[in-house]
Amino acid sequence: MRTLRTALASILLPLVLAIGCSKPGSEFVGKWVNSGDSTDTMQITRTGDQFQIIGSDNQPMNATFSDGALHVPMPMGSVDMKYDKGTDSIQTPGLFGTAQYKRAK
Repeated sequence: MRTLRTALASILLPLVLAIGCSKPGSEFVGKWVNSGDSTDTMQITRTGDQFQIIGSDNQPMNATFSDGALHVPMPMGSVDMKYDKGTDSIQTPGLFGTAQYKRAK
């Protein structure tokens, strides 16, 4: 019984620490593929509190996280990217409505 408790503690403790210590916005980090166009991809990385998005055109864009969304500054305001935990996808405004990006496998 003691061995079982020790084994569980050695597995659960790092897991709880990893989940509890993840920074807000970390769910956006990774490679994403547009659900409607597999050639449209983006890579989101993080350095401290700043995010960088590199799209299919290889042009980096900076973003910040607040209010549950990534905010990408644009010349005429900003674009908000929202994460949907249920579908593990990102929704962002597109040219003809909302574009959805799924996490690349």
